[in-house]
Amino acid sequence: SGGNSNGSSSHKTAIGTSGGGGQTREHLILARALGVTQLIVVINKLDRTHVPWDEERYNEIQRCLTPLIRASGFVMKRVRFVPVSGLTGVNVKDREGKSEVSEAVDVSGLNKWYQGITLLEAIDTFVPAKRDIDNPLRVIVTDAYPEGRYIVIRGRVVQGLLRSSQQLLTLPLGDITTASRLMGASKAKKEGNINNNTIITDSASSYSFAYAGDSVEISLSGLDDMTRIHAGMILCHPYPSLRCPTTRKLQAKILTMEQLVVPLIKGTQCSFLMNSVDVPAYITKLVSIVSKGDDSGHQQQQQTAVSKSNQNDDVPSSQSQKATPRKNKPRILTGGMNAIIQLKTEERICCEPFRDCRALGRFVLRRGGETVAMGVIEQIGFG
Repeated sequence: SGGNSNGSSSHKTAIGTSGGGGQTREHLILARALGVTQLIVVINKLDRTHVPWDEERYNEIQRCLTPLIRASGFVMKRVRFVPVSGLTGVNVKDREGKSEVSEAVDVSGLNKWYQGITLLEAIDTFVPAKRDIDNPLRVIVTDAYPEGRYIVIRGRVVQGLLRSSQQLLTLPLGDITTASRLMGASKAKKEGNINNNTIITDSASSYSFAYAGDSVEISLSGLDDMTRIHAGMILCHPYPSLRCPTTRKLQAKILTMEQLVVPLIKGTQCSFLMNSVDVPAYITKLVSIVSKGDDSGHQQQQQTAVSKSNQNDDVPSSQSQKATPRKNKPRILTGGMNAIIQLKTEERICCEPFRDCRALGRFVLRRGGETVAMGVIEQIGFG
């Protein structure tokens, strides 16, 4: 099967693929670039091999995928390989499965060599992402619809703390609104007591606050026009010093995809994708090509941000490694290159340097329906 689905924390994922080719490599690189650090490789249909539950076939797949996974920037201690049978349910929830023909399924072939955990048990081993409640509030809007006198938005709190009845600023348009009601968020047993040990969750109730990591529905009052709020917008504090920056110009460090056919040059038009934002953009300048090497100022701030959160593997290896300039003002970028470029988007967007907000600092560039590069923002609003 094909496809790619991210976990709610953006730090765990399941990748569906029919082999170890280019699509698998692209899915791995994209997942890593978007902040995924934990991975489960589910090996399906092993019960349909020539010898049912063939250990050698399992080991062959593991040997084939391990170099791809490691090259994509994953730490192998956070990667699990789990054999399953999706048809009969063997090793999905329980070791035993069920057949349409008979209740019992022969799993003796699997039990001979596999003593690991089931798929659901493997999912339960995922380590939750750290909740960043200390930085200014950022809520990414994913959907909006009218409901009575309110406009209800669905979104994700990526950092900070949101309280019911709090005034909010919608960006990039700049309207002031009020969060009249929070649904599907977290509720402390005692008001203001923000502690993971005292949090309960019930999506059917309204709550007093939501904080980083929560997916919420917010009933907004004070907005009269549905066209003033849509997916991709940001809700933040109205205070000037706590607002999310908006810009059309940014400088970023990117990694071009290995299978890039048409090189990137100055003036290349592409689609800029970040969260629910998809806007046209073009490259205004190729600043430099960089390679892994000695210390460099380009990555020092990014490394500092990573070390502060004690999550050194939250950045892909191609981006987390300290880089040294190799060639200034290149004329073209081909596949597999690390480079620093400057971009200009057709519309103003909400984004921040990766060191300040990871969720608003990662992006992907696409052209002609294909991913051509991914990157992290280093600087905004220059020039």
